[in-house]
Amino acid sequence: MARHLTANVWVGGVYYAAGSTPPKEVADQITNPKAWGDKPDVDEPVDPAEVVVGGTPEPSAAPVKKAAAKKAPAKKTAAK
Repeated sequence: MARHLTANVWVGGVYYAAGSTPPKEVADQITNPKAWGDKPDVDEPVDPAEVVVGGTPEPSAAPVKKAAAKKAPAKKTAAK
């Protein structure tokens, strides 16, 4: 019986969605027991737009907030 994933996983830059059955050579590389189940544990379908095959996901379009840079304390110099 083929095993189904209960968690989303990335293997070699390829995304495998919860509820899917990865190929045997990929399944052999997934060693975390929390990733597996006997049947799919997915209530909602996976959006195909979120699946990336053979690469890395695109960066989010949301702007990234950067923390304000801290100023280094002024160096004290000896009086001449």
